[in-house]
Amino acid sequence: MKAIERSWADPSFKSEIKRAIIFLLILFFVQLFAYILPAWSNHNVVRYYLSLHTLLELISIVISGMVFIVGWNSYGERLVGNVALLSCAFFFIGGLDFFHTVSYVGMPDFISSNDSQKHIYFWLLSRLLAAIVLLIVSVRGWKPIDPFISRNFIFISLSVFVSAFIWALLFHQEWFPTVFIEGQGLTDFKKKFEYIIIAINVASAAVLLTKIAQPQTFNIVLLFQVVCVMAMSEFFFTLYSTMQGSYNMLGHIYKVIAYLLVYRAIVVDVIEEPYKKLKKTEQLLVQINGELEERIIVRTEDLKQANNTLEKTNVELKRVQNDLIQNEKIAALGSLVAGVSHELNTPLGNAVLMSSSLINQLDQLKIILQHDSLRRSDLINWQRAAGEMAQLCDQSINRAATLITSFKQVAIDQISERRRIFDLRDNVEATLAILRPEFKNLPWAISNEIPAGIECNSFPGSLAQVIVNLIQNAVLHAFEGRLQGHIVIAARVENGNVDMTVDDDGIGMNTTTLSHIFDPFFTTKLGKGGSGLGLAICHRITTSVLAGNISVNSILGSGTRFLVSLPQCPPGEL
Repeated sequence: MKAIERSWADPSFKSEIKRAIIFLLILFFVQLFAYILPAWSNHNVVRYYLSLHTLLELISIVISGMVFIVGWNSYGERLVGNVALLSCAFFFIGGLDFFHTVSYVGMPDFISSNDSQKHIYFWLLSRLLAAIVLLIVSVRGWKPIDPFISRNFIFISLSVFVSAFIWALLFHQEWFPTVFIEGQGLTDFKKKFEYIIIAINVASAAVLLTKIAQPQTFNIVLLFQVVCVMAMSEFFFTLYSTMQGSYNMLGHIYKVIAYLLVYRAIVVDVIEEPYKKLKKTEQLLVQINGELEERIIVRTEDLKQANNTLEKTNVELKRVQNDLIQNEKIAALGSLVAGVSHELNTPLGNAVLMSSSLINQLDQLKIILQHDSLRRSDLINWQRAAGEMAQLCDQSINRAATLITSFKQVAIDQISERRRIFDLRDNVEATLAILRPEFKNLPWAISNEIPAGIECNSFPGSLAQVIVNLIQNAVLHAFEGRLQGHIVIAARVENGNVDMTVDDDGIGMNTTTLSHIFDPFFTTKLGKGGSGLGLAICHRITTSVLAGNISVNSILGSGTRFLVSLPQCPPGEL
């Protein structure tokens, strides 16, 4: 986790700094009044003082233990430096306070005889250790410790130093200078030692003051209060002349306050600040989630509108596509009408000519009969000529009737899309009969090689539309630059499916054209008679109406084959 940086010169921390100043001023004035007023000490206070001293020290020991527990268990990347150092140091500070408490005059002897020298030295080492650790914390800042140093290293190092001091004090007290003389008070050594500790705490306060305007990753205001209260506490211990005086008692009270501030600093940095950051992160996540939900709702609504628009566009596209198909059918029918009309001109013209000639012959016969000049040879000649004209007229009328019948059936099938039973060869032949006049004067040959007897129960008009489009596509594209061409339509039946092929020996197609051959509006003859809809309509009719599929295989320069596969009886109502 990244350290939380704060600049305590920021106006947002003004109230916190103000509270700290007021708190320190209150403690300072209490100390000032205590210094001005005479110290109290009498026989009635001695027993009470020992109990109160023990209580205050036990509180200090508990707080030291809490500092150790919180700091030790919060050890991590962000806390490997000063939190580890403070937690380890206060474990041993609490231990020294314990030795100080049990070694106090009036308590049962602890290992060696209890006296003022013994418990004061435990006190001095405890205070010195606290001052040095706080100075280190103030100087190095709240940064990670060196990689080769761990909390175990700090703990072991301090344990060795403190253990050596305890051993020396318990078993070789004569090695240490005198710090207190009964009836006289503190020695100069003791006072100077206390002043050194005060100086260390003041130095820490000065260092912290120089850093207070810089962004820090620890609560610099709380640590500043700690070192200031520590210095005030030590000042009390330079004044007392009796072990049970008011200065001694106030010094212990100030020490407890300093310990509480240390614990508060550890808890704030280790628990409260990360928790506040976590809460802010949670609030930010809630806000982001809310915004995300709103965005999702908006995007969902936009998506619904887009889907509705897409559906409408799709419906409109299908409608336009159907309109285009109908227009294509009508255009095809128009083309068929033009071809049939042209083809009907010959038989109908012949029939008109023969009927006119026959009428003329009848008129001439009528004149001969009126003049009674009819000869046998004239009657025989008239009979022969009339018979030939009647036969030719009959042939022409039958030819016209056949064309009209074929056109009528194809037109009805294409317009109505009526399902019926039909012979595949006959259906294709009827379609070709309508198309042949259109290609009568062109060098393209169309062969119907579908065997007779392939019966289908389907939509002959739709199938005819597919055949017309495939043939027109071949005529328009396949034979470009050719003087002749051949289109062959064949079919075979297998397992109730009809495979009908439309082959041409034209120029073929490249792979790019093949990949888009059934795409709507794709054509290589744009502006030259190609609409790009013919094969797209073939694909749609084959797949949707005839329930089949259509594919194409072509080699450039070697012709093209369209394969239309469809069931003889597609599913659906008859």
